[in-house]
Amino acid sequence: METKQGIEFGLRLGNTRESALAIDATMPLGKNRLRANLTFLEELTVAGLYNWTFSLGNNFQWHLGAGLTIDIGNIFNKVDVDAVVGTGIAYKFSKTPISLGFDWQPTIEIVDNSRFEPDRFAFTLRYRLN
Repeated sequence: METKQGIEFGLRLGNTRESALAIDATMPLGKNRLRANLTFLEELTVAGLYNWTFSLGNNFQWHLGAGLTIDIGNIFNKVDVDAVVGTGIAYKFSKTPISLGFDWQPTIEIVDNSRFEPDRFAFTLRYRLN
């Protein structure tokens, strides 16, 4: 039995910009979803991605996405815009509203240096509102 799609809120733990922790949220759009991350330690980073999701059966999903991040650092004296792509896998528990996932979201800075940051792996733990 596949679980219902719902809005999810939680944490992204791993290499998330300048921090190891981000607030993570997803919102279903038909069979796909919008995803947002918010990180705020040395910089304020807001990321938004559109994810295409594919069922792998048994409550597993695979997703592939693309979007942008905006980094605001040192009290607004530095603003970066990055392109981000991502892929990952998630498991939605059927008897409890918890989702676990693992993803990779490398970024390409498109405003200043055009640097590529490939080491953006993280685990996610989210609570699902149905």
